[in-house]
Amino acid sequence: MNRSAATSGGNTAMRVARLLGMVIVCMAIYACFIPQIMATLNPLTGDEPFYVMTVFSLVQDHDIDERNNYDQLDYHLLYPADPLPADWRGWTGFPRTLPPHPAHSVRPGLYSKHGFGVVLLITLPYLIAGRLGAILLLNLVAALVAVNIVLLARRYGQGWGVACLLAIPCVFANPLMSYAYLIFPETFAALAIIYTFRRSREPANNGWQWFGIGCALAILPWLHARFIPAVLGLIAILASGWLRERNWGYRLAGLLPPAIAAVALLAYYLYIYGQPFPSTQDHAGFNTPPWIINAAFGLFLDEQWGLLIHAPIYLLATLGLGALWRSRKTDLWAILTVVLPYLGLVAFYRVWWGEWGPAARYLAPIVPLAIAPIACWARTIRPRAAIAIVAIFGVPGLLIMLGFLADPQLMYNQPDGMNQLFATWAAHFGWEWPKVIPSFQPYALSPFGLRGSWSAALLLITVGLILAGWLQAKNVARGSLADRSESGRPHDR
Repeated sequence: MNRSAATSGGNTAMRVARLLGMVIVCMAIYACFIPQIMATLNPLTGDEPFYVMTVFSLVQDHDIDERNNYDQLDYHLLYPADPLPADWRGWTGFPRTLPPHPAHSVRPGLYSKHGFGVVLLITLPYLIAGRLGAILLLNLVAALVAVNIVLLARRYGQGWGVACLLAIPCVFANPLMSYAYLIFPETFAALAIIYTFRRSREPANNGWQWFGIGCALAILPWLHARFIPAVLGLIAILASGWLRERNWGYRLAGLLPPAIAAVALLAYYLYIYGQPFPSTQDHAGFNTPPWIINAAFGLFLDEQWGLLIHAPIYLLATLGLGALWRSRKTDLWAILTVVLPYLGLVAFYRVWWGEWGPAARYLAPIVPLAIAPIACWARTIRPRAAIAIVAIFGVPGLLIMLGFLADPQLMYNQPDGMNQLFATWAAHFGWEWPKVIPSFQPYALSPFGLRGSWSAALLLITVGLILAGWLQAKNVARGSLADRSESGRPHDR
C-alpha cells in the first residue's frame, strides 16, 4: 500500500515537473522575441492602447469613465518623443492623437467598448512592469495553452514525445504565437476554452479542477461578448459530468464562479448600456446570408487574414474529424458543439477578419482544439509517418511566423488584398507577388470566380480528407479486431 502510494506520488511529481518544464521552455522561446516586438510594434496599435487607457482610468481615478483621461492626453504616455529618435524602429505613420473607441452608453462620460476582462487581467502586470509586464503575462498564458494542447493530444493515445512534436506547429505559428505578444482577448480566451474542453472529456474532476473550469467559464464573456456562444457550448458538454458529480462542494466550485460573473456582467451591461446586453452599435455591423458564406470561407482562405493561408497545419484537422467520427463520436460532437456556434457568430460579423491585427484573430481562441482531431488521426498511422506529414504541413506556418518575427510589422495588413509578408518575400527575390490567393474582405474583393474556385476546392478537400480519416480509422479498428480474434484462437499442438 505504501509502495503504491509512493509510486503514485512519484508519478505525479514527475508529471508536474514535465509540465513545468514545458511552460518554462515555451516562455523562454516566446521571450526571446519580446525586444523585437516591443521595438518594432511601438507605439501600441490596433485595440491594444484602448485596454491600457482603461487601466489608466481604473488606477488613476478608480473608475471606468475615461473622458478625463482623454482630455488630459494620458495616451501620450504610450507614445515616443516627438521628433522620433534617430534609431527609431517602430511605426512611423501613427497619429499623435488617439481617437477613443467609445461604447454607445446611456451614461454620461466615455466608456470603452472593449471587454473589461482583459483590463482586469493585465492591470497588475502593467502596473509592475508596463507593457513588458503585460507581454510576459501573455507569454505565460500562451505557454499554458501549449501545455493543454500537449495534454489534449495525450488523450488520444499519444506519448509525451509525439504529443509535443504534434503541438509544435500549432504553438509556434500564427495565430497562437502572434497573439502571445499582443494585448487582445484572444490568448486568454484560448486558454479558457481548451482547458474547459479538456476537463470536460475527463471522467471526473476534483474540486480544484472544477474551480478552474468555473473560472474559465466566468472570464470568457468578460473578455468579449462574442465568446458567449462558446461558453454555452462548453456548458452543454460539461452538464452531464457536473450532474454525475456526487460531491456538492465540487459542484459549487464549478457553478459559483460563472454564476457570480454572469450576474456581475448583467449589472455591468445595465450600468453601461441600460440593458442586459451590449449595444449592437458597438460593432461595425453584421452580414446578410450571402456574405456570411463569403466570410465563412474567408476566415480560412483570405490571402491577408485566412487561417489556412498562414498555418496549413490546421487542414489536417479535417482528417482527424473523420477519425473522431469513427472512434470518438462524443468528442467529435463536443468539438462541434463548442466551435460551430462561435464560428457562426464570427462569420455573422461584417468585419469578420478583426481589422488591424495578425491573421485569423477571431479563430485564435478555438484553433487549439484542432489538436484533438489531429492527434486522433495521427494514432491511426505509424508515428514516424504522422510526424513526417505534420512536418510537411507545419513547416510553412513556422516559416511564416519566422517572417513575422523578423519584421513584426508585416503581421499587419491594410485591407488592400495584398499580403505584406508574401509581397516582401517576392520583392526580396525580384519577383512580383501574383494575385492567385483570393481576398474575401469587401475592401479588395476578388472576383467571384476566384473566390468560388478556392472555396469549392476547400470543400472537396475537406470532404475527401474526412472520408480518408474515417476509412483509415475503420481499417485500424478492423485490424485490431482481427488481431484480437487471432490471438484468442488456441494454438495448434
